[in-house]
Amino acid sequence: MREVCFVLFTLVLFGTSLGQVPSEINRSRIPSPALSKEKPGTNDYSSEEKMSVWSSDFSNANEWTIGNSAGNSADWTISNEPYFWWSNNDNLVSTSGGNMASFNSDAFATGDNQIENNAWIQTTTPINCSGYNGIELTFEQFYSKWTSKTIVEVSSDNGQTWTDFEVNSSMIANEETNNPSLVTVNISSAAGNEQYVLIRLLFLSNDVSDGGTDNTAGVAWDYGWIIDDFNVRTLPNNDIALLDAWHADLSVGYEYSMVPLDQVREMVPTLIIQNQGSMHQNVDVECVISGGSGVINTLVVNHTVMFGNTDTLVFDTGFTPTAIDEYEVSFSIPMDDDPSNDSIDALPLKVSDFVMAHDYNTSSTYGWNPQSTNPAIVALASGVHSWGNLFEMEEDQYMYSVGVEFAEGTTEWLNVKVRVQEVEVGGTVQGLLTLINEKSRTIPPAQIGNGITNIAFTTPSLLLAGRTYIVDVIKVDTLTINQALFLGGSSIGSEDEDFSTVAYGPYGTGFSVNYFTNWSFAPNVRANFSQELSMEEDAISEISIFPNPSTGSVNIVFEGANEKTVEVLDLSGKVLFSGEITSELSIDLSAFDAGLYFISVFNESFSSLKRIVLQ
Repeated sequence: MREVCFVLFTLVLFGTSLGQVPSEINRSRIPSPALSKEKPGTNDYSSEEKMSVWSSDFSNANEWTIGNSAGNSADWTISNEPYFWWSNNDNLVSTSGGNMASFNSDAFATGDNQIENNAWIQTTTPINCSGYNGIELTFEQFYSKWTSKTIVEVSSDNGQTWTDFEVNSSMIANEETNNPSLVTVNISSAAGNEQYVLIRLLFLSNDVSDGGTDNTAGVAWDYGWIIDDFNVRTLPNNDIALLDAWHADLSVGYEYSMVPLDQVREMVPTLIIQNQGSMHQNVDVECVISGGSGVINTLVVNHTVMFGNTDTLVFDTGFTPTAIDEYEVSFSIPMDDDPSNDSIDALPLKVSDFVMAHDYNTSSTYGWNPQSTNPAIVALASGVHSWGNLFEMEEDQYMYSVGVEFAEGTTEWLNVKVRVQEVEVGGTVQGLLTLINEKSRTIPPAQIGNGITNIAFTTPSLLLAGRTYIVDVIKVDTLTINQALFLGGSSIGSEDEDFSTVAYGPYGTGFSVNYFTNWSFAPNVRANFSQELSMEEDAISEISIFPNPSTGSVNIVFEGANEKTVEVLDLSGKVLFSGEITSELSIDLSAFDAGLYFISVFNESFSSLKRIVLQ
């Protein structure tokens, strides 16, 4: 059995280059923060198994001691109305309400006058944890991050030495937790069976140059942290939690939502398993793979999870689908002291006849908003940028088209291209890319907010086994203002932990323009391998509009026999002329003022937008 431990993380792609402004990549909802993979305290199965040793709702300020190691006045406060501009003055919506502890980093800085943050709030009286092997700490929080660290510190020798447990470590700049969110920290290694336990909550703002590698305070100001309903409690002896699961081994490949039958690969079940009890545990982990006809395969692995450990368990054998079906993957362990986390399902794999995809249908909308009040977001929306996915081929196969979901908010008649590019063998998306195919397209209103639109290439692309390809849709129109590209996409917690989402744009340090992966969602950009889909559009090789520039009369000529609509639009999008044509048409525009106009040719399956200059 292969047994590896790896960290699934989120890269800071645009936070540090945009400054302290909330990201507006996700128009329809605030992204859920990537908090620690620990089961919520609301899943308690038995209050007897988790007995409270000490708790505080901050109603008694004498239970707490406040201080800092930076030698300044940037301290925690205890109040029932903490004020933070970044939260629109929203308090932590805690269970108890009333007083709560908070650190407001922003309040201690004025303009460029930034001061160090190395502030803590600490239990005044030691907590007696003797007689209990397992101890965990829970508290409710509301936290917004720039470059800060949030750390739980535990001492059993009256503060002479401290053991650190960093929380919120997977969050990126400009992320904010839910309000409230529950933090659960297993502090058994520092507090178990100890009689004199002190606990601190430490807020650090580290200078970017420090790299966040130690606990020395930097010079960067930050946002803030609000805490309430602090509880130290015992852990049950036997408690294994199944935290996350996939139907693929993410360390060696991608987890697709759909693959064609010709591109199937072995499904290698993978699981995040954590010992949340107070003793070493040895368990049989069962994986059941099922389809439309019932259970197809059952795999069992015996695994030991040491006390306090979180392991990534990769099954040594898997299952290779042989038929078109939807394959469900479920994991379970024998019932322990807390059965609420003894089972978990991976997202399913759908084997189809021709579609390859990473998304699990639409759950949100993604893109840059040109109407934003943030100039940095407007600049991103106005510039050339793309969204797409990475695909690895198991067998040689011709790709005929790309399925794209243009979401509400996309500008009607926007100019885009769909592209296929090959990544250099052994290289990355930021290395050498070879353009395999591309197709220009304008987006008619009927294809916005109406599901997947299929865009066929003029000639198919042969994708080779063992090679990796970027398939994306790129916004190319930067000549007119307020042009927006929004795509539908899915985000279901572990959507892009295989780093298969790829985007092109100025997302690097100093706005460096390149391809970047890992955006925490999967856009609806699909690779289609059906030759029938390539016939969705008329076989139009070229549309000719002449003369251009023109003094009035314009001729439109193209191949294809199906009837289409021709419209002439001004720069505001107002339709000045509309007519029906088959293969050619002459239009007299001499009554219009000199300037730039658009000529749109479209039907239900095809659209093209051309510019015409009247003199």
